Amino acid sequence: MEGKESNMDNVKRDIINTKSLLNNKYSSIYDKIYFRTNEDLEALLDVFNIEGKEVLSVIGSGDQAFHFFSRGAKSIDLFDINKLTIHYYYLRVWLIKYMNKYYPTGFVSTYIEDLLKKVKPRTKEEQESYLYWNMFIKEISKEKIIDLFCRSTLNNTKKYPGDIKELQYILEKKDCNFYNIDISEQITTIPKKYDVVYTSNIRDWIKMRNRSFKKYNENLYNLLKDDGVVLCSNVTTEGPSATERLIFDSNFKYEELPEKETISLYKFKTPGYIYIKKE
Repeated sequence: MEGKESNMDNVKRDIINTKSLLNNKYSSIYDKIYFRTNEDLEALLDVFNIEGKEVLSVIGSGDQAFHFFSRGAKSIDLFDINKLTIHYYYLRVWLIKYMNKYYPTGFVSTYIEDLLKKVKPRTKEEQESYLYWNMFIKEISKEKIIDLFCRSTLNNTKKYPGDIKELQYILEKKDCNFYNIDISEQITTIPKKYDVVYTSNIRDWIKMRNRSFKKYNENLYNLLKDDGVVLCSNVTTEGPSATERLIFDSNFKYEELPEKETISLYKFKTPGYIYIKKE
């Protein structure tokens, strides 16, 4: 009973902050969601082997985790500074599992209500997302769901490149832990170490908001096993800045990923780069 009350308290807080977001009161913890990825995950995973790896990944739109699972990741945990990303992630999980769909459509119809009737949450995080979407429809309205997304990401969705049935099977068997953190601040909530930490292009966000590359570097070092790898993608810029390289040189060896035609927001000669943890 106490767990359910705790879940409900969390969800009520998320709904209150969602209402503020929809009234254009933004915060880093409650912000617009990426409907789809804006990076070339296929190119990235063609040149970086994720199979058998224990992965910690930024959630983003959820595409990242789905691609990693489809390429054979052993396990995936998720993090994001934006609390709403985990609710969108589970909405997409349910679409895949119960409706054979990769992206949501038809927000103004009974589509979401029909989906929620099929859902059987298995974890605390999934239960909270289930409560969130039910409360969203009841207290805000299904017509407003589309307003949660960054408009620039609502077009040009990509077809899922793998077998949706195979992805359904994987999602039935594997659960993810979620950490609502700012990876450029002190982290005390993640007890595990990983083979790979996927940060997408968080470096651009850190630079734009004048966050700490030093703390970002320290966190990644502490989150990785010996010889673990930070995997970074090229989305708005190609490669790290000189400042980032200088700071990371103390803990990591830098390597550019092999050349592969890459199309994200721009065209690049390689989809990204890695940092390998030093002893």
